[in-house]
Amino acid sequence: MRKNVLLAAILLAVSVNLFAQYKEFGFGVKLGPTFEWAGSKNNTVQNEATRAGFKWGVFGEYYFAENYAIVTGLNGNHLRDSYSFNEKMLHHADTLSGVMNRNFKGMYLEIPVLLKMRTEEFGDFQFFAEFGAGLGLRRRAWAQDEFKVPAPTRADGQQTLTEYVAVPGQYNPLRCNLLIAAGAEYMIKGSTRAFANLTYSRDLANGFSIPFRNHYLTDADRKTKLDLRRNIIGVEVGILF
Repeated sequence: MRKNVLLAAILLAVSVNLFAQYKEFGFGVKLGPTFEWAGSKNNTVQNEATRAGFKWGVFGEYYFAENYAIVTGLNGNHLRDSYSFNEKMLHHADTLSGVMNRNFKGMYLEIPVLLKMRTEEFGDFQFFAEFGAGLGLRRRAWAQDEFKVPAPTRADGQQTLTEYVAVPGQYNPLRCNLLIAAGAEYMIKGSTRAFANLTYSRDLANGFSIPFRNHYLTDADRKTKLDLRRNIIGVEVGILF
């Protein structure tokens, strides 16, 4: 009996000592620029330019081991894309075939879930990597559209139609994406740390709602479904408490 009690006491002391070596919970804030370009699984969307956006977030970390944590929180992603796709539309009495060039601006609120892995300390620094996924909810979606038509198609010689419109219904209300990050933490004092990291994100689901356009002319036009996959590289800086 005494041996069992002694063994239990030793195990308890070792467990307490191990858990005391690291902080179980952490809370932080972050922000930084993003750089985005469009992709497509079926080549129906062509990237036209890499554009700059912005990202901010608040997050919490739960360490289930000294250098391993589950990270979640709330991100605000302000997206900027520039891409083109083939389009058909009706304009007055004309049936037009051409290319839609779109500059997109949108905002998504995202809940990420990531696994974080840290190295041992190197002086005042620790390096880390994160991977997981995020689920975002669309809040705003605007587009500047320029519809380009070959000159022979228009009897009046007009080649472009430009408009700036709200287009929330054309985009998937949910954004599911892969998340990867790598960076370093600098110990300021106690458990307070500053950090910087490089992030990469890619859509796992089509960014468009299908079918999304009001300008379909025939059932055959519906068969070619537009596919949009955003790629985003970002730089984040923040404070972890």
